[in-house]
Amino acid sequence: MKLIGTDQNGHVQTTSLTERNNSGCEVVVELEDSVEVYPDCTSLSGTSVNINDQEEFDKQRAAKWDEIRLIRNNVIATTDWTQLGDVELTTEQVAAWQTYRTQLRDMIDEDTNPFAVVWPTEPS
Repeated sequence: MKLIGTDQNGHVQTTSLTERNNSGCEVVVELEDSVEVYPDCTSLSGTSVNINDQEEFDKQRAAKWDEIRLIRNNVIATTDWTQLGDVELTTEQVAAWQTYRTQLRDMIDEDTNPFAVVWPTEPS
């Protein structure tokens, strides 16, 4: 499994989940794809993730959603030009940008893992 996060521009970044073995060397931990991983307040037990500190978990989750909202709002603002009446785009291109913007607005779902958000792909 890979940890999935986003950079400051909203681009998805992935890194391998690692832990230290008995010799102090980092080793990659393979987990099932369905496992949701949160940093700094969880522990791994086989393929299960246990919450060690519910208050910290809730705090980090809320902070990540705030970060995602900020990035998402900035991305939407940078695409406002695609919806102007005098823009030189085809009807299909305008529709593609409308769909993209809707996907951005709808991507925030408080019941999902904010550390595994899948960002929609910008139209070309």
